[in-house]
Amino acid sequence: MKKKRTGLLPLFLALALLLSACAQETPAPVGNTPAPSPAETAEPAPPTPTPCAHVWRGGVCELCGEVCAHSWDGGVCGVCGAVCPHTSHDPESCLCPVCGARATHLYSESRCVRCGCEPPFLTRGLPEYYYEECPERGSMEEIDFHALEDPEDNKLREKPAIVYLPFGYGSAERPGPYNVVIALHGAGNNEHGMVDEQHASAGRTISLAQVYDWMLYEKRCEPFLVVSLNVYSLAEEENFTDKGVTLLAERLRTLVLPYVVEHYDTYAADASPEAMREARAHFAMLGVSNGSLYTLTAGIAGNLESFGNFGCFSGNYTETTSLMLRRLSAPDALELPIYCFFTGAGETDFQKKNTLKRYELIVDNYPGLTDGANAFHLDVAGSHSWHSWTINIYDALLVMFQNRD
Repeated sequence: MKKKRTGLLPLFLALALLLSACAQETPAPVGNTPAPSPAETAEPAPPTPTPCAHVWRGGVCELCGEVCAHSWDGGVCGVCGAVCPHTSHDPESCLCPVCGARATHLYSESRCVRCGCEPPFLTRGLPEYYYEECPERGSMEEIDFHALEDPEDNKLREKPAIVYLPFGYGSAERPGPYNVVIALHGAGNNEHGMVDEQHASAGRTISLAQVYDWMLYEKRCEPFLVVSLNVYSLAEEENFTDKGVTLLAERLRTLVLPYVVEHYDTYAADASPEAMREARAHFAMLGVSNGSLYTLTAGIAGNLESFGNFGCFSGNYTETTSLMLRRLSAPDALELPIYCFFTGAGETDFQKKNTLKRYELIVDNYPGLTDGANAFHLDVAGSHSWHSWTINIYDALLVMFQNRD
């Protein structure tokens, strides 16, 4: 029987398959060139992101939208520079629960919009520690308005005044602008009376500058500077007269206010009538006794366009009330609102009844004033004296400069 032949074809097929598999393998490196490592063939790592430089506006970064976490220091954020709005505060300590800084009471309709309390007026006397030196004391500057106008042929050529500047005035920590108080002394006194002169009070002595220091240190009121005038020299009369009213009113407009605006950081953009009218909510006039009569006449009746706040203590006659009401009945009067009108006297003051009577007449006949809202009358302990006026001025400053327009 003949044996079957297997043949060489299967052998050739196996060899072909082997050669094909070897051809598909990665070729070996030539010479000394090393094979690439796995790290060299991997995708490159993404770059590390650059931290945002942050351009803050209103507590939010304009570049990345991040909201600042705030690091408060005295009501200002040390990171973004935002100012805490103090939407609330403790009624006793006045501390803001957000930033921890003291926040001044803001009164509207005789209630603080932050805590709801009524103004803490004083009637018996000042706090005991006010008679001591305040940790932060303001400074005084003396000026003479006579040097700013042509010499006149009269015996009262000098027109001195003293400017009280609060502690830190003009510094980065206490930036302006500042409210302005024009202060008028009473009969027998001078420009020192409303600032640095020591007055008898409760068996001791105290100056109004001490009161200003403490009130600002404790943030009892909005920051202000005081310009204390020599009424006699500017009115050129020893006592209250019509001639004195005319001269004082004119010099307030043409001499005093322009100088103050040009030399100090106030809310008025310049000394023009238009700028003064725009900033009048931040200008006040305070007067005691004879100075009260001039505040009502040379101030309210003569310069309502420049002042929006008034304090008149222990002085108001029939003629001063008539002159004031005549001005307040003018067509433009309600366009020039009185933001704060404050009067008062000592409980044993001979001007007590007269001052209250005139206050009621003014408030009843001028629709722009409402008792307890923007008009106040308060009789305090004392007579026709600096003791009662010091308390009156403290109380008035608590509620002045409260307009937020």
